[in-house]
Amino acid sequence: MSVEAIRRLSEKGELGKAWALLKPHLIDKPDDYSQLMLATYILDRQGEWGAGYQIAKRVCDLAPHNASTWLNMGKMADNLWRMDEAIECYEKALVWAPGPAEKALCWINISAAHMQMGRFRKAGEAAERALQFDGESRKARHNLGLSQLAARNWSEGWRNYRYSMGSDARPQFNYGEQCKEWRGEPGRVLVVTGEQGLGDEICAASMYTDAIAKSERVILDTVPRLVGLFARSFPQAKVYATRGDKVLDWDAEDAAPDASITGMQLGEYFRTAGDAFPSGAYLKPCPIRTQGWRTHFDSLQRPVIGVAWTGGILQTGAKWRRWTLEDLLPLFRSMPEAHFICLEWKDAHDEIARFHVKHPDVDLVQYPWATLTDDYDDTAALVAALDCVVSMQTSVIHLAGALGVPTHVGVCKVSQWRYGESGDSMPWYGSVRLHRQRKDDSWPMADIARAASADVY
Repeated sequence: MSVEAIRRLSEKGELGKAWALLKPHLIDKPDDYSQLMLATYILDRQGEWGAGYQIAKRVCDLAPHNASTWLNMGKMADNLWRMDEAIECYEKALVWAPGPAEKALCWINISAAHMQMGRFRKAGEAAERALQFDGESRKARHNLGLSQLAARNWSEGWRNYRYSMGSDARPQFNYGEQCKEWRGEPGRVLVVTGEQGLGDEICAASMYTDAIAKSERVILDTVPRLVGLFARSFPQAKVYATRGDKVLDWDAEDAAPDASITGMQLGEYFRTAGDAFPSGAYLKPCPIRTQGWRTHFDSLQRPVIGVAWTGGILQTGAKWRRWTLEDLLPLFRSMPEAHFICLEWKDAHDEIARFHVKHPDVDLVQYPWATLTDDYDDTAALVAALDCVVSMQTSVIHLAGALGVPTHVGVCKVSQWRYGESGDSMPWYGSVRLHRQRKDDSWPMADIARAASADVY
């Protein structure tokens, strides 16, 4: 089979078959440019980024005066979260970019890499450079919007952020030919679809009450984990767990909505100034489950603190968004009588056991039936009963903030737009305080411990 045929196969998603067919070509001509570029494409889509990175480096040796070569290398470095290296590659691609479209792509990638590193001002500047070459670029507009939102330039930020609607990250689902993209009109039957990760969706939920007040009726299309929590918190809305389903088994009265919008884009209409953000809680946990936890914690007669020390996945900066349990020792030592509860989204039993070997006096436990569950109502009830939460950037801080629980968040230098580039607060949650990683990569853990102690005592 020809290399071009193998390329078409890989573009259809038959990656394993394409790789198996490509390998003999690589053996026969291991320095063939087109074959090596195809190899990196397949490895990229398979998540084999280490191998793809090494092959991309070889391609750079073979064709150093080609923009595609350096764009490819930048993508491989980007996958491995080597963002400064990726930016250098994209800048080299700029030198060899043959036309406006290619130059715009280089600037878009530079903007995205700066965004990933929390350099929002630089990301915005690069996005504006991209728009000079391609004024219609939705990706450049999206990046510019995020940089503006990080700077709390709300009105312009939301308008540009809208350009990412319909992308892989913010898909728009089909609710029928009659269902149009919502533009803030009152009196409509409106579908609001969830956003990206769990934390994004909880964050966006602060605007659901605003949408309900402006609409004839609101339908929330979410994931199964959030149905119970959202149905209780927004009783005026109809809640379905069908986000992304091709066939919607909805009640007849909901079958033909007028308009739809992704949850976070509601900010374009309801969060255009700093004083428009809520300061209090807006999610309502299950009262029965919450009371059960409070009764248990009252029996301990000790402060109860929730902790989470990791967040994200590789593509969202997991290598930066993490503490170790040893890092949390100043917190544990500041309240030796406290009962600490693991709020990690993954099973941390073995990690806690290893920590207890060295520090048996620290009362840190995991209640897996409340945190490793398919029903986020379980987690919400637990968090609502806590005295305080201390966490790395992860979904649970959005949950705690939405419940009004005092929360202290470690914001790593590779931040996200919601946390901005400076400051100790975020407008979405009045109960959340930010503690930023220092320039020398150390953490102000003693400050976090003092602030958490002040919440508890």
